[in-house]
Amino acid sequence: ERKGGMSKSKVFRSNVTMASSHGAAAFASRQYGTMMSLKPAALSRLSHFAPSWDLHPTDCDGTFASIIDEFNVRPEGKRALTKCQEDVQRVKASFSLVQKVSGPVVVKVCLIVLGVMGIVILLDASVEDHGDYQHLAHLDHLATSMEHSGSCAALCHAVDDFVKASPHVAKMAGIHQVYWTETSCECSNPSPSWLEVAKEVALTEEHQPHELQLVCYPNEDCTGTVTSVALMNIHESVREDAQADLVYTLIVVVLMVIFALAFMHALNKVNTRMLHPLWNILDDMASLRSLEAVRMTNFQPASNMLKDLQHSGKKRSTCRRLLRYSKRSGQWACESKKEDDVKELADLRLSLSTMRAALRSWAKYVPPYLLKSLYRSGVEATVGFHENEVSILFCDIDGFREMCRDRSPKEVLTLLSLVHGEVSNAIEAQVGTLLEFVGDEVLAVFNAPNEVVDHEEHAVESATDVLERADRLGVRMRCGVHSGKVLVGNIGSQTRIKYGVLGDSVNVAARLKSLNSHFATCCLVSDESLEEADDLHKSYVARPVGNLVLKGRKSATKVWEVRARRQSSSQTLAKTYDAHRRAFELFIARRFGEARPLLAEVCRSLKGRMGSVDIPSQHLLHLCDKYLKEPPPAEWDGSESMSKK
Repeated sequence: ERKGGMSKSKVFRSNVTMASSHGAAAFASRQYGTMMSLKPAALSRLSHFAPSWDLHPTDCDGTFASIIDEFNVRPEGKRALTKCQEDVQRVKASFSLVQKVSGPVVVKVCLIVLGVMGIVILLDASVEDHGDYQHLAHLDHLATSMEHSGSCAALCHAVDDFVKASPHVAKMAGIHQVYWTETSCECSNPSPSWLEVAKEVALTEEHQPHELQLVCYPNEDCTGTVTSVALMNIHESVREDAQADLVYTLIVVVLMVIFALAFMHALNKVNTRMLHPLWNILDDMASLRSLEAVRMTNFQPASNMLKDLQHSGKKRSTCRRLLRYSKRSGQWACESKKEDDVKELADLRLSLSTMRAALRSWAKYVPPYLLKSLYRSGVEATVGFHENEVSILFCDIDGFREMCRDRSPKEVLTLLSLVHGEVSNAIEAQVGTLLEFVGDEVLAVFNAPNEVVDHEEHAVESATDVLERADRLGVRMRCGVHSGKVLVGNIGSQTRIKYGVLGDSVNVAARLKSLNSHFATCCLVSDESLEEADDLHKSYVARPVGNLVLKGRKSATKVWEVRARRQSSSQTLAKTYDAHRRAFELFIARRFGEARPLLAEVCRSLKGRMGSVDIPSQHLLHLCDKYLKEPPPAEWDGSESMSKK
């Protein structure tokens, strides 16, 4: 209305014909557009209401009062008019917001600037000029050194230089036996009391006492025995300082005025560039919310759909009416204004909070890095793969079925939550991606979707961390780690997908995890993962279990048991595992007689530590006895086929 220069009666009268011919829906849409430019989303939102409207023609005479009466008859007209009034209130609130915000902010900034000025002035006043005192001290030392030489002229010349170098005007100076004035310089012996002489000279001066300054040596405050005194006229310097302060204050005031004007101008821009786009964002969010509601309830009659969509809006309009009536009666005026001023921002904050909660919930189902990648790219996810070199970690709880037999479902869920939480923390600490939980089993991948340098080492480190965390919970874990090329990407159909990995390397990691039960170990790692890890035997307590041909494969895989980090293990355990490694090398080299005593020692050492037979060393010991009796064929490479998964 302000832009078009039209009164309400003219605006309504110009639309009466349209209301008669096209019905209340077209009239409400066009009338809504006169108050605030409608976006396509808002028009589509109003179009959802059209099927339920009665499109009989109006019989009003075109006056403002008759149109209001017509709106009171039609529920749809009431809602359209209420929406127009709300938009007008938003426009008014946006203009008043600039005034209400700008005033206090400008005042606060000005007060801060004045406070800074005061602090600067105080700090500047606390800094004193000691140049005259230092010069006087130098002259005093010079006079002391020349006291017996009797060179009065040289001392007078030095005093003249002191007077010329000083920023103030010197009235008199008494330094030992030298008495200097503006008209003469003479020596007297013995030296008089220069402090008394300076005071007498000060009485004869025309300037005020605060414009004269006494400089004494050796006591700067002119107490005790004083050997040298100078009387300085600081009138000019005080005057210059005062002028500088006035100029400084004037500049600050001018800058504050310029800042206030610039700030008001900037806020006016904010009103047009920020608040109005915020309304558009709210309209888009409301449109999305409406579309979702229509999709979910498209089987309902139009009237019921309208009721569901406008349920919350009616509550808000009722609150606004109460506030409006209380505002007319003079009650709660400040509260209603404050609520109108920040309503758009509050709605946006609520919408963003809801979106944030949804994204957080989504991130618990989808790997966070993948979620961030999709958000940044702005591209819809589709089914697809690409080949990538990754490290895969499988782990689960050893003896989980037996643990569940004597526990209630709630206790099992609590146990799984604790274990899965620790496993997740261990994987995320090494920049891994947790793909899925399958019962007590966890699948994680390193170097996909985010790139991880030395992903093999990160995977092994994560597995050892899982073992340590589970041990603190009193749970025994089984871990399998393997590195290789797999297909990485989105798996599923066009309507339902998940991020995952496919390939033989995934099966190898799963086989290694299951083989822990066969060898009574906790963590088995393939040679493909360990051969890339730098300083393996310096970082981990590890030993080879064997060259195993896993089920479903034809080639052998060298499998290692990784016990723990060396820094957290005892030296005895590390030496035992190193002996097992040397024995395995002898075993592969067909030197069974040399390998047997080492394996026997390892078996005895680990049996004493763990209280049970060490299966890896015991198994190799049996093979040594077997091959000592019946040597293997010439093509034997130390591999062993595994019949079970």
